[in-house]
Amino acid sequence: MSSWNDIKNGHYGSTYNIDYDPITICGDWKLSFGAYLDEDPNLFWFEDDEEGGTGSTDIGAVAWLENPITGAEIRMPFGINYSIFGNPENPDEFYLSEPDRSLDHEAGIWWDIDEISGIDINEAREFVDDNLQEIFDAIIDVVNKNLYKFGYEL
Repeated sequence: MSSWNDIKNGHYGSTYNIDYDPITICGDWKLSFGAYLDEDPNLFWFEDDEEGGTGSTDIGAVAWLENPITGAEIRMPFGINYSIFGNPENPDEFYLSEPDRSLDHEAGIWWDIDEISGIDINEAREFVDDNLQEIFDAIIDVVNKNLYKFGYEL
């Protein structure tokens, strides 16, 4: 387990055994995850101030989309940016805001397709593009549920 303090001090944040149950989305597709969530120390920043401080961090992992009917699989690494707010009464408490669900890359959402099986790459891209909101709503819900493992809460 890592914490915001590890990241603040330049250490890599990673937590294993993501809490989730595989989720059925987009009709017949099953969403699952690799074994870990990572917090990128190169994208973490925080500045203290009299109101507790502000900053941001990126948390990412690998999502797997599998269609049990067709056997198609899509491996999709992703990252989500969260704004951080400090607690002026307790400098060891940090809160994250709900991430921007608009899927705007500028707002800190990124994803890629880096492996496929049983599906053409163009079909995989089209499927993900057409269903990106539903996919990311489910991904964000799982990441939010696991923020406590990094020492954060919403």
